[in-house]
Amino acid sequence: MLKIIVTMKVIMDPEMPISIFKVDRANKKVLQPAGLPPVFSPFDECAFEAALKIKDQQACHITILSMGKSVPKSLAQKTMAAGADEVITLEDPKYADMDPFVAAQILSIAIKRSGAFDLIFTGRQGADWDAGIIWAGLA
Repeated sequence: MLKIIVTMKVIMDPEMPISIFKVDRANKKVLQPAGLPPVFSPFDECAFEAALKIKDQQACHITILSMGKSVPKSLAQKTMAAGADEVITLEDPKYADMDPFVAAQILSIAIKRSGAFDLIFTGRQGADWDAGIIWAGLA
């Protein structure tokens, strides 16, 4: 059976109204708006959709790997409802605003510890800071 792992980043909703976007200038941080739940990066959702298309054509096991300060259970459940077979979350306050090179290293270690995978899918970049480094770091 084909084994696929998809990395999915939790971000602030890029469709939020600009009027609720706030920046803490003293600490140079973007603040999560109250009452607006986070989402998975749309680029990562495209990667997940590609994995699901393969699953439609042949037997495979899809694992979602998400890392961040916290990963809402509702997002994990959404991927399971869409067709993922397993969700692995790496949660730690230290993972908030982490350097993408370090994030790629941590994800790489998590993938190795999770078993052998035939395919690793990532989005081309996060829809928050647009670094576009995770896929290259994993390669």
